[in-house]
Amino acid sequence: MPDADADRSLPFFGRRLLVVTDVPFWRRRNGSHARIATLLATLAGRGFRTRVRMLGQFDRSERRRAIESGSPCEWSFDERWFDRLGRTVSNLFGGGRSEAPEGVSVSRASDSGSPTPSSESEPFALPDPIPRFLDPRHGIRFAAEVGAFRPDVVLIEYLSLASLLDHLPSTIERPITLLDAHDVLSSRHRAALARGETSWLAIDEGTELRWAGRFDLVAAIQSPDRDFFARALGDRAIEVGHGLIGPTLPGREGGDSVRFGMFAGDGQANRRGAMWLIEQVWPRVREALPTSELELAGTLQIDRSVEAEGVVRRGPVDQPIDFYRRIDVALNPVDFASGLKIKSVEALAFGRPLVTRAAGAIGLETADGRAVLRGDDPASFAEAMIELGRSASMREAACQVARNEGARWSPERVVAGLEHRLIALLAERRPTTASR
Repeated sequence: MPDADADRSLPFFGRRLLVVTDVPFWRRRNGSHARIATLLATLAGRGFRTRVRMLGQFDRSERRRAIESGSPCEWSFDERWFDRLGRTVSNLFGGGRSEAPEGVSVSRASDSGSPTPSSESEPFALPDPIPRFLDPRHGIRFAAEVGAFRPDVVLIEYLSLASLLDHLPSTIERPITLLDAHDVLSSRHRAALARGETSWLAIDEGTELRWAGRFDLVAAIQSPDRDFFARALGDRAIEVGHGLIGPTLPGREGGDSVRFGMFAGDGQANRRGAMWLIEQVWPRVREALPTSELELAGTLQIDRSVEAEGVVRRGPVDQPIDFYRRIDVALNPVDFASGLKIKSVEALAFGRPLVTRAAGAIGLETADGRAVLRGDDPASFAEAMIELGRSASMREAACQVARNEGARWSPERVVAGLEHRLIALLAERRPTTASR
């Protein structure tokens, strides 16, 4: 973390960044974890004194794990002992909170309510879930944190926490507010409804754009998302892709069999994709490549009764790079077409060719057909796997393309646009004083 002895040539030397999130990103179990950790480390490395304010329920061992994770930041955990007492009493008498997908720790459940007609472009408007998402105590304590820390920039992870903007204290200079959107949540909600599934935040386009428009800057993970937010923010919506900290890998050495791998968190789309892969695709691959192996890693949970020859369940891994060292070809069989699939980006950035469906190839068009092979039905997906599995030279060529593609996601390149915008906005504020 930059301090008095840090390089004063860094663009944000002496500036303060407050990151607010309820995502336990130090666990590094899924794409959102990796994105937050990488963005935080990159900005801290550019000179920011960084503090992370964690909202949600984290016991003593989890807090210690966060502090010892190596993230270049100070830590501030929001939950207090009387919050835990209140939650215990609530649970005893039938209360409790709704569960959210892994990677987003809902601090207060939001209700979808009943839709009402809105417009032709979006025929139904939903009740605004943002004001009800957080316990009001989070806002009060956030205001106290901002008043004490005096950040130059407040970075909020996910739009669900946007109600904190209402608690910025008026007694100090207003910090620059930055939203890391991760996804277009209204699009994600519509896609979930179309599949008959629930989404963790029921929000419509108009509400999402109104809240996003209150930020000074919105970081979108890919250009289509940026274009969506630009409807409310104009050029204040910028593309900040997923940066990867770590080396690209050479091809796997050793072993006569080809090893395929899927690394995923325990979301509905991942579970559905894994079942489709095992039941409908893998038998075709094993028939053509009898010694091939399929490794499943991460927090992905699928029915233990579903077994297949050659499938190995590794469970959680400490670092994604350890998984990618073990495999020849990465797989992402998700069918949920919403946003950039960070696991697809990571596979290429680590130097592994990818077989995926159309949903997993969003944003990866430059590698399509070379390092990214697509198949949307079981036969074509299996054919792509078999093609790579049979040809070591094709795998090596695809690995080289993947490694070249990975250079696009170096953290420095990814945050360059954001860095320039922050420098310009900070130049309009009070002079930097490293001692304050």
